[in-house]
Amino acid sequence: MKIKEFEVNLMLAEKNLRQSDLAKLSGISRVTINSVLNGKTANARTIHAIAKALNVPVRQIITVD
Repeated sequence: MKIKEFEVNLMLAEKNLRQSDLAKLSGISRVTINSVLNGKTANARTIHAIAKALNVPVRQIITVD
């Protein structure tokens, strides 16, 4: 699955967070966060962790091809 990069980056900006903050909140490495926010495919665990850290439903941050 892929993440809606623009929407997640917008959420980060609205919450005054950086990718490194998201990494800490989600328990996912900063390198992985950067990769998925640059278009790489993410596994379900990563997507769920990011959604939980941002306090949003998974469907709000994933793309459906």
